[in-house]
Amino acid sequence: MTLMRRLVLAQGPLALALLLVGLISQLVITRLGQAGSRILADNYRSIIAAEQMKATLVAMDHGLVRMLNAKGEEPVHINQEGALLQAQFEGPLAIQVKNITEPHEDEATRNLVAAWQDYLSVARAPGVGTAKDGQPRQMTYFASALPKFEAVDRALDRVIALNQDAMVRKSDSARRTASRIEDGLLWSGFLLALAGLAASVWITRRVLRPLNVVTSAVRRFGQGDLAARANVRGRDEIAALATEFNTMANHLLRYRQSSLGELLLAERATQATLDALPDAVVVLDNAGQARRLNVVAGEVLHVDLEKQPASLRDLTAPLGPVLERVNAHVLQGRGAYVPKDFEEAVHVEVDVAGATGPEAKVEVGASQRVFLPRGAPIYGESGDVAGVAIVLQDVTRLFHFDELKNNLVATVAHDLRTPLLSLRLSLHLCVEEEVGPLTPRQADLMSAAREDCDKLQTIVDDLLNLSHLEVGRPALQRTGHL
Repeated sequence: MTLMRRLVLAQGPLALALLLVGLISQLVITRLGQAGSRILADNYRSIIAAEQMKATLVAMDHGLVRMLNAKGEEPVHINQEGALLQAQFEGPLAIQVKNITEPHEDEATRNLVAAWQDYLSVARAPGVGTAKDGQPRQMTYFASALPKFEAVDRALDRVIALNQDAMVRKSDSARRTASRIEDGLLWSGFLLALAGLAASVWITRRVLRPLNVVTSAVRRFGQGDLAARANVRGRDEIAALATEFNTMANHLLRYRQSSLGELLLAERATQATLDALPDAVVVLDNAGQARRLNVVAGEVLHVDLEKQPASLRDLTAPLGPVLERVNAHVLQGRGAYVPKDFEEAVHVEVDVAGATGPEAKVEVGASQRVFLPRGAPIYGESGDVAGVAIVLQDVTRLFHFDELKNNLVATVAHDLRTPLLSLRLSLHLCVEEEVGPLTPRQADLMSAAREDCDKLQTIVDDLLNLSHLEVGRPALQRTGHL
């Protein structure tokens, strides 16, 4: 069974609960409506029958009065119209007799039947319209027929009142019953929906439990547990996913087992190569985080990546700003960073214990190291600069050699200047024959020697000026002759 079908079936209890709520509600409402309409129909039938009987009774009484008011002294009998009205009255009366639905309605109906029979007995009597004791025959109606009419009318009013009261009472009862049923349906619907939801959640959890197994296996595998596997049985999508994951994990495990040794060997060889270099090497990513250091860089920068990660922000002067400058130069896409000369050299004071930085004081046994920074970009797979490799070339010995050369030149030039001055003065005195006359041949030799001495003086002056320029001190310009 597929996962989609399982999830759809998991919603079955909730859908069934909602369906049951709907069916129960429909059934209860239908029965309540039928019961109310049936009860109201019975009471309404009795009221209609009583109203019809009242109308018929009034018509019969009006006919009787009309005949009594007619001229003549003949006795009044129920004619054909009266017989028809009697049949119209007895039809609804028969309906009422068969439609006894309320308490005391049976007694009221019996009283109605008895009053009707009494009224018929008076209305059918031959002497109803006969004058007695000299009174008009209308007076006989008021004495005999009218009380019977009123008795029938009161009986009909009693039947109507009973059914009207019953309708009001049943309407109120139906309203209360409907309210109770509404509350019951509300609570039953809530409980059924809750039960259906709980059942759906339980079934859904059981359906998705294999997915949790796969998720746990993927998490463990991602954390480095290459032996993690998802053991899921079935033929649905989750089982297929677990099978594919297990296959991938097996392939990765075999690949790692076959290449892990080579990768570790290559990494160790790279680190050993870096550690063998006499210069400090720092490898940074594009975020300025140190990813690899050799031994010299760790000593110079006081950084141990195995204990704590480090970035350019953690490095102090003087090397920190230099590394930031080189890193920014390379990351901006300006290519490799190459120093021009010793002007970009960084002087770091190092004591006997190896402490570096501006706070390291030069004491007995302390020395100063000089570094020239170089930087090269490290490109990623997409061709963008993914990092920077910075080499702090240790040029301390070269720097010292350069200083020695400068000192040597300055010393030699300075030491040659005094005897050269004395030699020039002697040659000058000889050429000027201050110490005695010279032969022409001697004068020529002395003039040549004087010229060569002047050239030598020029060379010595140039050497002194060069040494002064290299140490950053301007040379004094001679404005006169000795």
